Amino acid sequence: MDILTDDCIMNNIRSYKIIGLPTIDLVGSFVTFAMIGQYYLPHQINNGYIFNGLMSIPIGIASHIAFGIETPLTNYITDEPKHLVHSLGIGLVMSSISKYLFINNNSTVATTVLATSLMSLIYMFNFSHDLPKPVKKQLIKLYFKYRRWTM
Repeated sequence: MDILTDDCIMNNIRSYKIIGLPTIDLVGSFVTFAMIGQYYLPHQINNGYIFNGLMSIPIGIASHIAFGIETPLTNYITDEPKHLVHSLGIGLVMSSISKYLFINNNSTVATTVLATSLMSLIYMFNFSHDLPKPVKKQLIKLYFKYRRWTM
């Protein structure tokens, strides 16, 4: 077994993850789309580096589905589309809240909605509809501590 094969190196590089996604893919696509978007998108839909970078995730998911490339996230979306609808619903709720907070700044509203939808989808992908174990454990400790205190 040769340690320096391309497949082994890529698997090793892709083993480091942020929010459940390979770091190299996330950073590479985010930076690429952020830079390309600034120069090639019309100003009406060019909402800044963060929005353009965040657009890399839905474009990447759509590309993987269109070309039939199976990844855990695309399988999650195609097998159970209710989670995609759920995350879009959370994004729409955030849309109403952010429109109230940022009245005349549509780019901030769009970025907030996109980020909220993506983060809720990735959260559900990693934790389903449950809390992470450390958070759940801490909440149980606080519950019993508070209950003992009030008795």
